[in-house]
Amino acid sequence: MTNQELCILLESLLALLETNNNEKAKTVIENAIRRIDKGQKEENR
Repeated sequence: MTNQELCILLESLLALLETNNNEKAKTVIENAIRRIDKGQKEENR
């Protein structure tokens, strides 16, 4: 994940939290964790 992608992700999370859309924010975080984990596994090959 690039810095630009991370900034977009954090901006999205902030907007979701500001609008009390906590469940959607949780989903975005879970998806980001999976994506980071997948990227780490691919790097270790």
